Amino acid sequence: MHIGKGAQPPRGTMRAVKGLNAFFRANPQVLILLIICVVLGLGTFLAVVFGIVNSGSTTTNGYSTDAIFGLRALLG
Repeated sequence: MHIGKGAQPPRGTMRAVKGLNAFFRANPQVLILLIICVVLGLGTFLAVVFGIVNSGSTTTNGYSTDAIFGLRALLG
């Protein structure tokens, strides 16, 4: 939807934005937490996508890798 010069946005849209703006002004910690969650969520999503794209083989043989054996040696 394109709002041209002099056109009005749909009813209730500006009221909702003003209410949200007032809420964030009254509770700035919520805004900071929201920003942190969005940044971490996007970073996690991109890390998973890049990990899938850069994974070498799409088939596995069912055996654990050496990293698992090394972790077991450290813990056990």
